[in-house]
Amino acid sequence: MNGWDNVKDNNTSKSAHIMAAITPSEGTAISLKYMVGAEQADSNRNLRHLFNANVSKQMGNLTLKADYVYGTEESVPGIGDATWTGVAGYARYAINDNFALNARVEFFSDDDGARTTTAQDLWEVTLTPEYAVNDNLLIRAEYRHDNSDQDVFDKDGALSDTQDTVGLNAIYHF
Repeated sequence: MNGWDNVKDNNTSKSAHIMAAITPSEGTAISLKYMVGAEQADSNRNLRHLFNANVSKQMGNLTLKADYVYGTEESVPGIGDATWTGVAGYARYAINDNFALNARVEFFSDDDGARTTTAQDLWEVTLTPEYAVNDNLLIRAEYRHDNSDQDVFDKDGALSDTQDTVGLNAIYHF
């Protein structure tokens, strides 16, 4: 693949991705992923590695998911060798065939600033009710609260350590 975090490839090197998934029991899924490649602009050296593990458990109308990520990158300009980690938890409760409530909590540690350009720890919580209008149309509202241990969010022209957003989306699939 051309890489990640880029619309257009930023060098002539390619990255590789491998994934293994198992379903050890009905309603339980586990996947492990590994990505590697040179991802710095105009450089085909200094590899970035990403390890990711996901677990999902369906229990009737409730679905629980967990996600863990660990990344490293060699010789990041202005930083040196860098690492980052993240964890996330997701819950979805289907009230009926048309309506569900979703919640997500995430924590991301970028102690070197390699992924966010600022050395920081971030966390967020998101609440998302969803309504299935029919088999093809899904409407979602979303409230999200972000927090950082650094002032990184723009709030009325000044920097703040928190950010709140509200969104509305419609997903049409066929």
